[in-house]
Amino acid sequence: MSTMVRMQIYIKKGQSLLVKREAKELGISAAEVIRRRIDVKPSPVRFRTRPNPAAIKPFFDLIEKRKALGQAKKGWKWNREELYEERMSRYGR
Repeated sequence: MSTMVRMQIYIKKGQSLLVKREAKELGISAAEVIRRRIDVKPSPVRFRTRPNPAAIKPFFDLIEKRKALGQAKKGWKWNREELYEERMSRYGR
């Protein structure tokens, strides 16, 4: 058995209830539930998002549209209000 180190932590009331419930169901101490949860390593896929090309396509379409209109030759030539008006017109507002 490895050496144990005593720690005191604060958790939310709901978290405490969940720990106690799981401990009772498994027949182990609340501390053991917490230790087991700490030892569980998340899978890399769990927190990684996959790129979604469709999500950024409208942005690239807008850039191409501005280029075609000659508005993006030397940097951005529009202001926030113009972009807002263009966006609202797309949604019929």
